[in-house]
Amino acid sequence: HRAHNDVAQPPPLFKRIDNRITTSLRVHTIASRITMQLTTIFLTLAAALTANVADAFAIPSVGTQRQSFALKASSTEDNADTLFKAGLLANCEDDAAQLAAKKIRSIKDLGWNKPAKRRGNTRPRHWAFGGANEKPVQLKPNYDESASNCVEKWLSLKDFYSIVKDDTPVADTIFVALAGGGAFIEREVAETTIAKWRDGRQFDTAAFRTSVTQGRSKFLQGWALFVGATGLAVSGIVFPTNPFQLFLVDLLEQAFHSDATLAELAELKELSMQ
Repeated sequence: HRAHNDVAQPPPLFKRIDNRITTSLRVHTIASRITMQLTTIFLTLAAALTANVADAFAIPSVGTQRQSFALKASSTEDNADTLFKAGLLANCEDDAAQLAAKKIRSIKDLGWNKPAKRRGNTRPRHWAFGGANEKPVQLKPNYDESASNCVEKWLSLKDFYSIVKDDTPVADTIFVALAGGGAFIEREVAETTIAKWRDGRQFDTAAFRTSVTQGRSKFLQGWALFVGATGLAVSGIVFPTNPFQLFLVDLLEQAFHSDATLAELAELKELSMQ
């Protein structure tokens, strides 16, 4: 009877291997679930940020009233139903150059009349990543203009429309040239950009067009990153075994199981040498 029990019992090495496989399967399952949860959370945030994209690009019917082309630049604006398009596909660069030459001669024309304050470490958010719902820095908590270390104010799209007396793609083209992909214009950036537009008293149209191209490039890059990340998240749900999803699972497995794996491998090595 004792001999039968000795034969029936598997070697310790096989037990450890079996436990190793069982543990790895459990960790893989947990990692897969976490990855799916993260994917779902990202898609929820993405849906919240882009809920109005379809309506924004819809072609209005003949006879409808023209709507503003700007997505609200802060939570205080009234119109939040349209998307800021940076003047793309409007073919209005010449008109934008004329308007900029007429309305913007220096940084003072944008409302910055006092000595410059420090820029600060916070940057305006990109339109694709919550810029539409961000408040300007001067409306954020703890902003004190009388403090010695106070940062410079930001210029919102709504206030920019009021300055240039225009809310069409022409104004959007100028705004993206000054703000890049962000939802606000910063004084330091605008001052540098305007200086490039002005060659003495003459307005440099070529320099203006270069600024527009650079600003739109940043604008499109942000949206491309957002759409790409959203596409990967969607593919993780539709095709959970795609290479990128499996790569994320492997990363989570290593993060949760690396120490245990090394300990098990060391023990297996000792058992194999017995």
